[in-house]
Amino acid sequence: MNCKIETRTSAKTGNDYTVLLVELAPGYTKQVFLDEADKMIIEQNKKLSALENKKN
Repeated sequence: MNCKIETRTSAKTGNDYTVLLVELAPGYTKQVFLDEADKMIIEQNKKLSALENKKN
């Protein structure tokens, strides 16, 4: 399963939003819209991963 996070701009409002794209099957991608708490968890995970990589 492939996943990626993108920041997109709404065509209706012009506001930016963050979406997690999850490829469930070849050619079928599910969009999961992230709220602020979800984004904070991802950012914390990135920081922890970077620290772990520096240790090794």
